[in-house]
Amino acid sequence: MARTMTAGDPTRVTGRRVIGYLFDLLIDGLVFFTFVSVLGVNVQRAVAPGASQAVVEGELQKLVTAYLLYVLYYLASRVITLGFFGWTPGMLITGVRCVRWDGRPCGPIRAFLRTLVMGIGAQLFTVVLSVFGGVAFLAFSWLVMSLSKGHKAPGDFAAGTFVIDSAYSGRLIIDTANGLMTGPPSVTREEADKILRAEGVERPAPGTFVPPTSASAKNGDPFHDKALDTYVVWNAKQGAWLAFDKSSGAWNRVG
Repeated sequence: MARTMTAGDPTRVTGRRVIGYLFDLLIDGLVFFTFVSVLGVNVQRAVAPGASQAVVEGELQKLVTAYLLYVLYYLASRVITLGFFGWTPGMLITGVRCVRWDGRPCGPIRAFLRTLVMGIGAQLFTVVLSVFGGVAFLAFSWLVMSLSKGHKAPGDFAAGTFVIDSAYSGRLIIDTANGLMTGPPSVTREEADKILRAEGVERPAPGTFVPPTSASAKNGDPFHDKALDTYVVWNAKQGAWLAFDKSSGAWNRVG
């Protein structure tokens, strides 16, 4: 039986995103102070009257080491796990994932760009509004997410990512006139090649679509076509193959 588009917008998780962000801030603070504690940083000792230069330099070196370890953790959680698995610790707790349009993890490049934009935005708000900058940036991001199609934060616009309910991970995100919808599970290029090799179908020349010969290909499930580098699906009502246009989010006839 062909799997059809599911109802509802998978990106309608704004509240959980905000809570996840707060969890991340809390975890960040715990991680940093854990490093400070493990390294035995004693700021009071360094600023005490009569503290020697050696004591001051020693405490400063330990504090810098703690900060560098924290930066490594930050990059691991905001680039590595986010890029390869689609989550930060806060996202994992609140059950949301950061993905591409095909429902797969966004990748380290998009994760880095997304994190960079969000980090710069938070810093700018902090410079302008001082101690209230972090809260103001969170409120601004929430407003952008609430008003935008796909509930995108500033970083999502820059990186081309979506944050969705984890239940929809691996499913196509399809842009319709009525909003975003989730489609059937996506298929990677490698998975599609494996299926076609098993069916004995030769690969077409780049840019040329050759309809699959197997009857099962017309079951209504989109699959990745290597030649077109996009998803195609058989539309029984139109009696034609449709290809997904990533730029417009529309399905166009190809054969």
